[in-house]
Amino acid sequence: MNIGSDAVFKIVNLTLPHLREGLDFDSAAAAVRAIYDVVGVSAVAISDAERILAFVGAGSDHHEVGRNILTHLTIETLSTGKVNSVHGRAAIGCPVHGCPLRAAIVVPLRTHDLIGGCLKFYNVDDVPFSIEEVEFADGLARMLSIELELAEIDIQKKLASQAELQALQAQISPHFLFNTLNTIASYCRRDGLRAEELLVEFAELFRRNLKQHRGLVSLQEELDFVDSYLRFEQYRFGDRLRIERVHDPASLAVRVPPLVLQPIVENAVAHGVGRRVEPSTVLIQSYVDGEDVVVAVQDDGPGLEPGGERRLTHAGHGIGMQNVQRRLQGIFGPDYGLEVKTPVEGGTRVEIRVPRRRKRLQQTSEAPPVARVGRARGLRGWVE
Repeated sequence: MNIGSDAVFKIVNLTLPHLREGLDFDSAAAAVRAIYDVVGVSAVAISDAERILAFVGAGSDHHEVGRNILTHLTIETLSTGKVNSVHGRAAIGCPVHGCPLRAAIVVPLRTHDLIGGCLKFYNVDDVPFSIEEVEFADGLARMLSIELELAEIDIQKKLASQAELQALQAQISPHFLFNTLNTIASYCRRDGLRAEELLVEFAELFRRNLKQHRGLVSLQEELDFVDSYLRFEQYRFGDRLRIERVHDPASLAVRVPPLVLQPIVENAVAHGVGRRVEPSTVLIQSYVDGEDVVVAVQDDGPGLEPGGERRLTHAGHGIGMQNVQRRLQGIFGPDYGLEVKTPVEGGTRVEIRVPRRRKRLQQTSEAPPVARVGRARGLRGWVE
């Protein structure tokens, strides 16, 4: 049995990426295979408190994955929390006639002092494991237990992050709702038939809004939703509002959070068109920039107000913009989010940068996924 320190480090390096996702059939299978290949025993297994999660080696024909725990030795270890090392078929306690296993080490796996499963080593020779081998198995189980505790912390942070993102997303709906209802209300006073048509259209729009509250959507879907919203704004402003759309087809499949673009377009209308008497134009643009996609919304209004950047960064100001920023960085990491610019021709331009392909989290928590360092983007200069 290979019990050198190099074996421990090799096993930890092989199992860490899997067990940091938690203990399940897939992670247990990867861990068991790594241990079996390095240690050199007849069989290796991992169980939770009830079932066999993974089993490799002699006896795998009846110690089947997903089956309830078979051996009395494992049940005893789960009950007492003690490391057990025995030899002899009767001592192991497998009820299946013809089981080849004759020596065993069974070590509890703990998370926060609770026994959540067992790590098991087996040999087909009826020879006791040495004290050193038992100590090795115990030490390895302790290290795996630490990995599982870290996984549990990661999972809790992920859940907290997801709950926060869902709460942020839920804030957008009332904001969007009241602004749109104000547009419809203005028609109730002067054009009842048009108001009725708008209410029917709004019901369909809001239904789509509710459907988009989970997961990511394609940029094309988000742009379709924005177009529906803009129809209401064009009813409101008439010829004073012009919309230009310039989209690279390669950008339209990128995945974005739902309702991430509408608050920015709403700001462009309010701060561009809303502050001018003459016709104004809102440009909505998307294009590929290396490994990222940039979505831009630009108006030709009066531009940024003095002190806008400072006011925006304080709580209570720019709720919709800050909400979008936090959602983008919560999902994609600090490299991504909003950047507010003042074009040389005037007006205000807001750019959203998102990755073309979402990167898989490799380590630590997913409050946000870790993104490339060195191009952090923040909100600058636009008060909602």
